[in-house]
Amino acid sequence: MFGRAAVVLLTSGLVMVVAACGDDDGRSPSATDEGTPTETARADLGAAEAVVIIASPGGTAEALRQVLDAGAPAKLFLSGSSRDEASFEGVSLSGDAVAKGVSLTAIESEVFDAAFEERFGRSPADFAGVREAYDAVYLIALAAAAANSTDAAAIRDNVHYVANPPGELVNGGAEAFSAALLVLAGGGDVSYLGVSGQADFTAGGDLAKGRVTVWRLLGGRLIDLELRDVDLAAEIGADVPAGGLSLAAGAPDGPLRIGAVLPLQADGGGAVRDAMQMAVDEINEAGGLFGAPIELLIESADDVTQAAAAAQNLEGQDVTAIVGPPEEVAALAVAEAVGGLHIALTSSSALALEAGGNVFRVAMSQALEAPSLANVVLEDQATVVCVIFEPGARNKALASAFREAYELKGGGARLVMELSDVNAAGGAISACLGT
Repeated sequence: MFGRAAVVLLTSGLVMVVAACGDDDGRSPSATDEGTPTETARADLGAAEAVVIIASPGGTAEALRQVLDAGAPAKLFLSGSSRDEASFEGVSLSGDAVAKGVSLTAIESEVFDAAFEERFGRSPADFAGVREAYDAVYLIALAAAAANSTDAAAIRDNVHYVANPPGELVNGGAEAFSAALLVLAGGGDVSYLGVSGQADFTAGGDLAKGRVTVWRLLGGRLIDLELRDVDLAAEIGADVPAGGLSLAAGAPDGPLRIGAVLPLQADGGGAVRDAMQMAVDEINEAGGLFGAPIELLIESADDVTQAAAAAQNLEGQDVTAIVGPPEEVAALAVAEAVGGLHIALTSSSALALEAGGNVFRVAMSQALEAPSLANVVLEDQATVVCVIFEPGARNKALASAFREAYELKGGGARLVMELSDVNAAGGAISACLGT
């Protein structure tokens, strides 16, 4: 094996810890799969007062048709993947129907966005993972500085320390990075506030803070109602540890080297590369780390096979971190191709996170939707719901997370069930609704 384990960062459009609930082989979960929510409806709760649907636009429309045919109540609540007018095509809602949802919403940084656009001639808002990739470089560099090491395990052990409260708030940029190094050199603690938001991690490595938009269907159009900040520690009691300073045993054995596997044939891959280079240049302007500039190594990969091979090539070049690619399946291939620490920028629930593990997700994941959606449902005085999710690991994970948050807040789910084209005929929808 190689002299150092690699850090892997997986980028995506967006990212309470939600482990992947789907099968490792990519199959959609079936009603008989182990771990599927119970098929026995909780009759003790009475009839459902609302329906929660977690599905794509096509799946949402099908679920709506089925529940309305089965006499569903007029309160309907939807996940972010339903935020599309196609979700309501061919669906006849009554005049008193309430259809609301929540969607993850990017946190913008005007200063960073303006600087990026001035330098590269394009807006970071147009591409997935750009702000997150910039922040990932700073988190790795700060954790390396805290550990006084470029070893991946040492960096992993200091991520919570440099990201989470307490600690002096620090930002990106050469001047801010220099100030952060002085704090760390003096034995102090820092908490990184990035251009994509507050980089607080749960014990399992998921992003603990984010933002959602609450929206509703009104007059046949989707209307944004309000923005809400989400804090999983406050909402569901997620563990967001302060972390402790963990100094490496030996001195750094070379410069900090960060690799990236990106689809450079696509504009998005190039924008992520540019964001990382911008962060690297700023850190080097501040003097780099350990008396040397930090280095960025790029490998281009446009499919799953190329991504895995590229990650292994970079690991062989003694990089400490590997960033990318943005696409979910290729990102998972990179994670499987290398060992050591993974810092993920993908919202994919197929990438399992574990308390005390090697994976950190530096992007808003759909886990942030769960307590927000639960709040919206309860605010509409719906205390008993039927939850329906479209087959797929992401949807199943969010359905489970919603149920946990909803029941923690005092609601009750009669049934959490998978959508099927035979559900209505088989009576499963009626059982879920209590009709």
